[in-house]
Amino acid sequence: MTQPMPTLGMLLALCIAVVATGCADRMADVRTQAATDVPGAAAALAGHVRAGDLKLSDAIDIAWDEIDAGGGVRFAEAVLLAAEELWDAKLPGMDNEFLRMRVGGLAHISAADAYKQADYKTADRLVFAAHEVWDRENYRRRNVGHDILIAYLWAGKGEFQRALTRLRARVDDDPAVLDAIREIQQAQRRGG
Repeated sequence: MTQPMPTLGMLLALCIAVVATGCADRMADVRTQAATDVPGAAAALAGHVRAGDLKLSDAIDIAWDEIDAGGGVRFAEAVLLAAEELWDAKLPGMDNEFLRMRVGGLAHISAADAYKQADYKTADRLVFAAHEVWDRENYRRRNVGHDILIAYLWAGKGEFQRALTRLRARVDDDPAVLDAIREIQQAQRRGG
C-alpha cells in the first residue's frame, strides 16, 4: 500500500507548529531567567525581538497573565526593561499609541502588584519603568490609576507636595483623583 503524499497544508501546519514551539521555548527561557536575572532576561528578550524570534506584545500578554495569576513581577520588570531598550534603539513598530498604552499598563499593574505586597522599593522602580515609551498626556489622561499610584508612592516617601502637584496637574475632576488628594493632604497634616 502506498503512503499518501503530504499536502501543502499539512506541511505548512507542521512548519507553523515547529516555529510556535521554538517561540514558546525561547519565551519560557526568558521567563525562567527573569526569576534570577531580570537585566539578563530583558537583554535576551530584546535580542529575540530584534531578531524577529519573539514579539514584545506576546511578552506583555504573558507578563500581565503572570501578575493576574499571582506570579509576581520579575518577568514584567524584564519586559519593561526590554521595551525601554527597544524604544531607545528606535526599533520599527515601537512608536505607536497602542503599544505605548500596553507598556504603560504593564508598568502600572506590576507596580500596583508590588505595592499591594508592601514591596514599595519594587513598586517605586516599576511605576516609571519604560516611562519614555508611555509617559505622555494621552496615556495619563486615560489611566488615572497610574497617576494616583505614583502620587501615593511619593507621599509614602514624604514627598507630599510632589504628589499633590502631579494630581492637581490633571485636567479632569475624576472623583478618584479628588479622593487621593484628600487622603494625601490628611496624611501630610498627620505628618506622614
